[in-house]
Amino acid sequence: TLAVQGKLVPQDPADEPAGVLLQKIRAEKDRLVAEGKIKRDKPLAEIGEEEKPFELPVGWEWVRFGEIAGIERGGSPRPIEAFLTDDPEGLNWIKIGDTEKGGKYITSAGQKIKREGLVKTRMVFPGDFLLTNSMSFGRPYITQIQGCIHDGWLRISPPESLDKDFLYTLLSSRFVRNVFEAAAAGGVVLNLNADKVRTVPIPLPPLAEQSRIVTRVEALMRLCDALEAKGQLEAAQHAQLVSTLLGTLTASTTPEELAENWQRVAQHFDLLLDRPEAIDALEQTLLQLAVRGLLVPQDPTDEPASALLQKIRAEKDRLIATGQIKQGKPLPPITDEEKPFELPVGWEWVRLGALIELVSGQHLGPSEYVDGLTASLPYLTGPAEFGTLSPEPTRSTYERRAVAVCDDILITVKGSGVGKLNVVKHDEVAISRQLMAIRPVLLNAEFLMIFLQTMAHYFQAKSIGIAIPGIGREDVTHAEFGLPPLAEQSRIVTRVTALRRLCTDLRQRLAERQSVQARLAEALMAFVA
Repeated sequence: TLAVQGKLVPQDPADEPAGVLLQKIRAEKDRLVAEGKIKRDKPLAEIGEEEKPFELPVGWEWVRFGEIAGIERGGSPRPIEAFLTDDPEGLNWIKIGDTEKGGKYITSAGQKIKREGLVKTRMVFPGDFLLTNSMSFGRPYITQIQGCIHDGWLRISPPESLDKDFLYTLLSSRFVRNVFEAAAAGGVVLNLNADKVRTVPIPLPPLAEQSRIVTRVEALMRLCDALEAKGQLEAAQHAQLVSTLLGTLTASTTPEELAENWQRVAQHFDLLLDRPEAIDALEQTLLQLAVRGLLVPQDPTDEPASALLQKIRAEKDRLIATGQIKQGKPLPPITDEEKPFELPVGWEWVRLGALIELVSGQHLGPSEYVDGLTASLPYLTGPAEFGTLSPEPTRSTYERRAVAVCDDILITVKGSGVGKLNVVKHDEVAISRQLMAIRPVLLNAEFLMIFLQTMAHYFQAKSIGIAIPGIGREDVTHAEFGLPPLAEQSRIVTRVTALRRLCTDLRQRLAERQSVQARLAEALMAFVA
């Protein structure tokens, strides 16, 4: 932005002024029109003083973009599938997907179209600029290949007498991006109209100064790249430090060892917890400690988990006998090799399926939807995680197939979100096969949620399938669960809740600090500008 305002390099009074350059550009366009290579554009109105957002240096000129460049929108033959070809003689079909993230040039195209499709699209040539007019809105590229473009692109043909690298700097600036956004139409997806882009006022420096600006910008961008690379290196080192120190906590086998390791971590809190991902890692570590029995002390007067397990078995037998739940398949015993760590006294290893009722989701076809009827059930298609613990159902159906009830824990079992969790906050919800509902039996539901939140990697490792990965019922029911006494479950939940509030406070303070830093940087830039 400083570059295109003329504040990055000093002006040289000996430079040929931009007014002379503008005359040369107009003469070049007149020649191309006379040769039939381009069409003559409609005359553009003069730029009013109210349209000029800042004062230009001496020797610069405000000019409408259409005065110095040809601007045309691409087009698509339809249906495009009918025009795609493997013929090497076909035309390069340049798509936004052919660009590289952060790249400047388009060097290849992944597809070709038949030449007869050209009547519905637009040719571009090496040296032309392509500007995204939707999706990754307003991003410029320079094409180094010949081809044709769809209507998601604007073709910008600069004159020979303009420095192409300066034009790229200009189009990349936040100033021009803001102007384009103001000119764009479309409620949901911004769309740049070629006619509006032609009328956008842009600053034009003398040609010699354009070259000096490019040299200075490139040097400063190299510095920015070096700073960014250094920051990424530091981020990797920081992540390794966090992982190592927090790993000592979860590797603790006794409360005494944990206390010793905790002191080591606490000495470096200011260094560790200076970014959001470190706080996320700390919170996950606290959950791991909770399910290992290391977060709160044990009370020898608690009724042991073995007694709770007997009550759960009796309650499940009663529910089966009364037809409220189905008899599940027998669960295999847990071998010593499967036990990932030593449990505290009073705890028991048990398969998760012995403690819950698991409701599998079921697909409903379109003919089974009956929206808007009061007797219908909401139908939740997933995934389970919606950013809150109150997912909103998407459709309705009369059919009572797979039904989750209020406070059931939903787990995503198919798709990219395998292992993600939510809680039902409706009386009843029919669930799709993308989901399962976990219903605890005489188990503290909040402690169960803590356990499930530590199991994301476990479920993702169990997930199979390429197109739509997923887990089955046994992946859930066979999970090894360290069962604490019921009273200790409650103490763990209370402790975790308090520690999570502290993590939330840490995130808020960090965000406030980063906000202050951002405002200071903006104020400094505004002062320099």
